[in-house]
Amino acid sequence: MPDLREVFQMSTQKVRPDRGFAERQAFRQRRRMRNRRIGAYALVATIVAIAVVAIAVIRSETSTVPADHPTPTEDLGIFAPVAGQIVYADAGGLWAVDPDLLSGSTQALLHEDGDPLGWSKDGTELLVTRWVGCCEGTYYVLHADGTETRVPDQPSGVGMATAAISPDGSRVAFENQGVTVVSIEDGGSVKLPYPAGGEPSGPLTFSPDGTQIAYAAGRAVWVVDANGRDAHQLLTDQPVTAKDVESITWSPAGDRIAIGMGGAIYTFAPDGSNITKVASDGDSPFWSPDGSQIAYTTPSGLAIADADGSNVRTFGFAASGPWHPGQ
Repeated sequence: MPDLREVFQMSTQKVRPDRGFAERQAFRQRRRMRNRRIGAYALVATIVAIAVVAIAVIRSETSTVPADHPTPTEDLGIFAPVAGQIVYADAGGLWAVDPDLLSGSTQALLHEDGDPLGWSKDGTELLVTRWVGCCEGTYYVLHADGTETRVPDQPSGVGMATAAISPDGSRVAFENQGVTVVSIEDGGSVKLPYPAGGEPSGPLTFSPDGTQIAYAAGRAVWVVDANGRDAHQLLTDQPVTAKDVESITWSPAGDRIAIGMGGAIYTFAPDGSNITKVASDGDSPFWSPDGSQIAYTTPSGLAIADADGSNVRTFGFAASGPWHPGQ
């Protein structure tokens, strides 16, 4: 068992970002509220993280995973250890947190720089942004067999969360003077034109069946067929401003869309009706695999609530990210 100095070093590696990471956090400030972890929040997060690591070390000789925890299927490959968990970016690379363990069972997934953007429906493909320096990124798809593919036809110096992977893992959509949908296998692409309401703000999401894409532009949320047809506006009567929409994600059942906007999280039906605020102080919503819960980032770390915003659980560390669909 490591001494207290080693425990402290382990914990600070998780809660203190390196210089490049901190620069990227500043770059995201408008869209990613996690940069507001200051003062008492930061102190509490540090204390909790140290306690979490200490507990994990003590329990390491047995297991931090309950005996009835579902066993992932073999075809998940390198992603099997994080089946059903939330993957997020922090210092040192990509991490995973078990949403069922408030004690905070975390582990490194990939010890390299990057931001996770989304999983394929079967959990065998993960779309990430890799960073060069402060603010220049490149999209890659990581595969369950350990290989990776650079997304074809992407612009140079991509932004933060301006891409989405299709449910079947075969296509990636990203903002590039409009929305481009590109095939991972052969590089073939479809360019969706600018809507009349203005340029896309960046974040976008595929519908669960992969046939539609939703994104914010101008003063509305737009939904368009993945082939570029039938673009139409939603929420035109709501105070939606594209530049304030930092994230958008379609529920697995297809019945709701969640957006992080202006420091709060809202959900609404795919036709734009029944808009509901589910969190007043959060960003970066991600749905659970069954659509019954939403993970999001607060100034003090990860929070998970029921889809209607009730039954909030706070972790005091970590952050939201794509929720692995496997069990």
